[in-house]
Amino acid sequence: MSRRSPLAVAIVATFLFLTLPLSGVHREAVTFPDPSITVERREPETTLILPRAKRDWTVLFYNAADFYGYNPVDDFARRMRSSPNVNVVMLEDTFEGEATVWLVEGTAQAPVLIALEEWGEINMGDDDVLTEILTYCQTTFPSRRTMLMIYQHDAAWRGAVSDAHPIGTREVRTADYLTPEEMRVSLDSVGGIDALLFTAPCLMGAIEPIHHLRNSMDLYIGSEPRSGFAAWVDALPEISDLLSTQPDLEPTAKVAMTAVASTSDLDAFASALDAFAVALMDVLEDSIEEIRIARNDSQDLNYEEVVDSIVFAKRCESIPGLEAASAAFQEAVSRVITDALFNREAFPGATGLSIFFPFRKNADPLMGLYNTYAPNFLGQREHYAVSGLSLVEETRWDEFLAAFYSIVRDPDSRDS
Repeated sequence: MSRRSPLAVAIVATFLFLTLPLSGVHREAVTFPDPSITVERREPETTLILPRAKRDWTVLFYNAADFYGYNPVDDFARRMRSSPNVNVVMLEDTFEGEATVWLVEGTAQAPVLIALEEWGEINMGDDDVLTEILTYCQTTFPSRRTMLMIYQHDAAWRGAVSDAHPIGTREVRTADYLTPEEMRVSLDSVGGIDALLFTAPCLMGAIEPIHHLRNSMDLYIGSEPRSGFAAWVDALPEISDLLSTQPDLEPTAKVAMTAVASTSDLDAFASALDAFAVALMDVLEDSIEEIRIARNDSQDLNYEEVVDSIVFAKRCESIPGLEAASAAFQEAVSRVITDALFNREAFPGATGLSIFFPFRKNADPLMGLYNTYAPNFLGQREHYAVSGLSLVEETRWDEFLAAFYSIVRDPDSRDS
């Protein structure tokens, strides 16, 4: 593994600008690989020698398909496969069956899944499972670099992947997400990885998990708004070809509606966020109405729970006392984004990275001064504050949010 080496991580290069669609959201109709191409499943062959000799890359697809919904196993196998330079391994956990570790082999016209191990009933939202499969890949498929692709649902700052199981005709979720801290523990258990791609989970272009994982990977790709596997299918064969033919290519990654964060500037980002939060608190009493309007007019990404960080800061630039801190914060956010693409029609105010700031929008944003959303925020804040997120612990953003919602004013005070 070559994390933080002079050679940059070689993944998802400029071709993604062309190959990834600009939807940024689930699409009702999408062109997947030809479904007539059958994916063969077979037991290990006698010619399969394990562990393998070290290759350039190991790609691990963490396929948490244990819910009522789409399982991308076949479409992934039709698009990604091992090569002389690349191992492609999948941990597939289906909703009603047992989990299987697959080696993805074959060709585009004859994809093959080779069963390596049966893991029974597992909880993909448990960091022990992620640690186990990462360790298995490191031992059985050693490589200079590692790419982890994660498939399932989202939770922004809470993490991703929530295990589910059927009870009768009902889908029951454990609500046991892979939190950013659990991901960090798992990634660090194998010495970190080179690239982390959320190839479907929505909202993972949130600054909280990115900052928390900054020392555990070199490149992070996660969708700022809602997303889906459909945004990745056309890019997967290009990724496969790139890793196989140009394993040391410099990255200039561009992903549809997805933030691509460079981890090297994230410490400075935390300092800028802290300064911005302090400046907001300093002017809060006198400028609560202006700040509330700025939040009301900013781009939301998840039912008014998270907000685009740059857009909110830019809206605050005209508020006296916030000019310098707002500009410095915007610059800090821009530095951690390697590149990103956006659907300007669906998300006209998106810039790449979101941050937790729950807010109920209203035609009259000052109506929010009655704290109509404060009870909801206070319930979430308790979890946010004790989440163990490094960004919460190292900045006063959480304190600003608490102060913001502590202000209650009489509705007639605006007219006095």
